Amino acid sequence: MLTKNKWIFPSSIGAFVIILAFSIGLSATHANKPSESLSLNKKETKIDFHQTIQDKAKVKGNGNEVSLKTINPVKTSANDIQKEREEFAKQKVVFLTFDDGPSPYTSQLLNILKANNIHATFFIIGNRIKGKEAVLKRIVNEGDVIGLHSMTHNPRSLFASPNAYIQEFEQEQQLLSTLGIHTSISRSPYGSKPYLTMPFRDKVAADHLKLWDWTIDSNDWRYNDNTNLIINEVASEIKRQHEVVLMHDHKDTLKALPAIIELFKDRGYTFEAYNPDLNYSVNFWKDTRL
Repeated sequence: MLTKNKWIFPSSIGAFVIILAFSIGLSATHANKPSESLSLNKKETKIDFHQTIQDKAKVKGNGNEVSLKTINPVKTSANDIQKEREEFAKQKVVFLTFDDGPSPYTSQLLNILKANNIHATFFIIGNRIKGKEAVLKRIVNEGDVIGLHSMTHNPRSLFASPNAYIQEFEQEQQLLSTLGIHTSISRSPYGSKPYLTMPFRDKVAADHLKLWDWTIDSNDWRYNDNTNLIINEVASEIKRQHEVVLMHDHKDTLKALPAIIELFKDRGYTFEAYNPDLNYSVNFWKDTRL
């Protein structure tokens, strides 16, 4: 019956309605609760900084694999890449590069780079990888880039033929891939001239490798135990908007590096590691394929 515009239920019906409402409330609460299986705990997320040299980098967290592009500022379109290239064209940029590692000094070079919050590119020799796996992983984990510098660094075997040359780089590339490091940037021992004539470069291009020489030779390989000469050599050659500095994974370079970094900072340069998106070609033959 109806009294004062309110329904009055018999006790049994009222109890049923109360139980039904309570059940509906529980269901709604559960439905509105975020699924834990879809969450990504930021504290537990680890970013693999190989994105500069890998096409399929992943971020792992809470058992999920998320494309790096969804949470990290990696270029996702041709328009983004074009904008980055336009910015690069306007800026003064230096690429610090270190050849012939890994060595007992690699970790100390990384310490200096990290202290200055900058990145560099390490062109390593394949037959020096064994036993140095941890430092190679540190290089990429800290945002630096590993490049190929042949297996042996032996000119007699390396430049015997185009096939011999490319086989050494393919072998090193495969060896690095077993460590989860994938790279296509290379540097020929002793530079590309005069050794890498057209048949050699055709092989490099066919193998989809990029080839980098340099714009500044620090001559750290020549000025042993003379840090000031290394620094002065670099200082005298800084003149281009984009510079690629050849250095080596040596003790003397380690001593000179802080001053070299300050030279470029004082002259308004920013520091970058090799980035394939920039499509920046720097080889002595001016071969734009590479």
